[in-house]
Parts: sequence; C-alpha cells; structure tokens
Amino acid sequence: MSEKKTTIRRWTIEEALEQAVKPPPAGANASRQKKPGWAGPDFDVAVQMAVEGDPKSAIGLDKHLGVLSRVRHSVRTVTRWGEAGSSVDVGRFLAGEPECMAESVRARRASPVVRLGVERAVGHYVSADEMRATGASVLAVVEALRTAGIPAEIWVTYTVAGWEGHTLSTQVLIQEAGRPINLDVLAFWIVNEASFRRIGFAIEEQEPADVRREVGISTGAGYGHPEATPAADFDEVAPANSYQATAWIREVLERRAGVTITEDDQR
Repeated sequence: MSEKKTTIRRWTIEEALEQAVKPPPAGANASRQKKPGWAGPDFDVAVQMAVEGDPKSAIGLDKHLGVLSRVRHSVRTVTRWGEAGSSVDVGRFLAGEPECMAESVRARRASPVVRLGVERAVGHYVSADEMRATGASVLAVVEALRTAGIPAEIWVTYTVAGWEGHTLSTQVLIQEAGRPINLDVLAFWIVNEASFRRIGFAIEEQEPADVRREVGISTGAGYGHPEATPAADFDEVAPANSYQATAWIREVLERRAGVTITEDDQR
C-alpha cells in the first residue's frame, strides 16, 4: 500500500474561480456535465453565483434552525473611569488624577476570532436536497455566531481521498473576520450543491495528473471519496453529512455562544 499523504490547497474566492474556469482535461470534466438534479445549476451559472451570491438559499435561515432570535450579544461588567461616577478610586484620587471616579457598566464581551472550516464534500449517493438542508443548518450557525458577537474566518473545504492513500483538501476562504458579510455569497458556497459538484470539482480537475490519479479524479472513476478535513487547520470544522452536522450544530452553539438547542428547534 502506498504511503499516506495529504495535499492542501488554499485559495481566495478569486483564486479559486481563476482555477475553476480553466478548461478541464479530457479525462476529468464532470464539473461541466449536464446533471442539474444532482450537481445544481450549469457551470457558468454556478460561477456567476459564486461571485454574486445565491439569495434563494439565504432566505429564512431563522426559520430553518429556530435559534437566531434567541442569540444575544455576550456582555460582561467592566469598569470605566472618568471625572464622574458612582464610586471613587482612592488611589487615583490621592495621586491627583482627574479621572478618579469609577462606574460599572455592561459591555460587549471581546471574542477571539474563530477559524471555521465548512466541509462540503459528500458521496455521490447524497441528494442535492440533503446537501442543501445540511448547508442551510450550518449557515444558520455561522449567522448565529456572528449575531452573538463571535467573529469568524470562514473557509469552505472539499476534502477527498483516493484508494492509494492520497488526501486532497481544497480550501476556499469565503469570509475574512471583521469584513462585511455578504450572506448571499456565503449561501452559495455553504448551501448550494454546485459549490462542490461544479466549483469544487472544477478546481480539483486542475490538479497535476499524478495528484488526480492518486486521488481518483476522473470522469469514469469518480472524484475520490469524502475524507475528514485536517482538523489542525481550523478551530471548528462543520461536517458535510447531516447525521454528523446535527450533533455539531448543537455542540458548537452551546460551547461558543451559550445557546442550548432542543430537539424541537432542529425539526
């Protein structure tokens, strides 16, 4: 058996699409095949949506998960100094500092940036509807974290492996922490099945011939099998499969945002 190895490619959206629109090799061109019920919109439409967004997939996120209205900014009590306040700091007063009065106020809790990977690679047997439902749940979590004041750097990942032990993880940065959020663009990359089966495939098709062979990327033999995203690259990794994502959603919201999800919330 060949020695196991992992290849990681990291792209911005612009870099990813620059790779994706290149003509695919003759033996690996599934990204352009006419499979609207499985791969989503045609390739050219998918590229346009990757830039402009998918507003239909962004509609009704609060209804889908049922938690956004219950998320509140995380706050704590902090002390602010000034020339007026409810109590005096004797040390500052004796030192002659004008701002010697203290006031306790509620302030938004500072949160560290969370590096979030959203895995979207699934098996060929997973329906487009299931991909969308799982992606919509994960997107609702991303929005819930933002609403709770937790900044996130968001990556979409497509991680596949071949039978020779070679894992390929394609990782696209779709949201920088602190930058304005375009929910429609996030919705395409996280929810739409064409994110993986059009754009992800197209990027993989541009890999060198030896990588394609070892990972199993060819029109006749498939595009490898889904593999776990290298966890060391991220603080959190959202799984692509619905049965795994359900548990992850509940756990990450409770741990990161202090929100408890009931069974009724996830129906």
